[in-house]
Amino acid sequence: MSTLRSIVTATDFSAPSRHAAQRAAMLSQSTGASMTLLHSLGSSALDDLRRWLAEANEAVHAIEVDARQHLQDLAAEAGLDAGQVRVTTPSGADPWMLIVKEEQEQDCDLVVIGRQGRHALDEFLLGSTTRMVMAGGAADVLISTR
Repeated sequence: MSTLRSIVTATDFSAPSRHAAQRAAMLSQSTGASMTLLHSLGSSALDDLRRWLAEANEAVHAIEVDARQHLQDLAAEAGLDAGQVRVTTPSGADPWMLIVKEEQEQDCDLVVIGRQGRHALDEFLLGSTTRMVMAGGAADVLISTR
């Protein structure tokens, strides 16, 4: 693999994805590559909430703020300070599409992702988001298996 310039890692805050974020942080720190930490707010739940509670923008904002805080906490746990990591909480599409979009926008060299997330029972060997990121993206993918 050539020198890393940019790393994107996605998390659903499950144990495997937290481990993947820690691996990405170690790579970022050792290579000097920039790092983006991403959590998809999910299209269906958030869109449903927006439709049902159109007047309750505060609830949507609270979800976004909470997710951003969780990302900052995860970055801090991995030993990164705010200047070393970019956090983002996109919504509006399937999580794998948002990860691939971020990969392309950041022109990243590596995506670090957990083998499976919260829905481990749905996909025994490899999660569907992980499979779709591998198939849909152009960057190398490092899959954390813990």
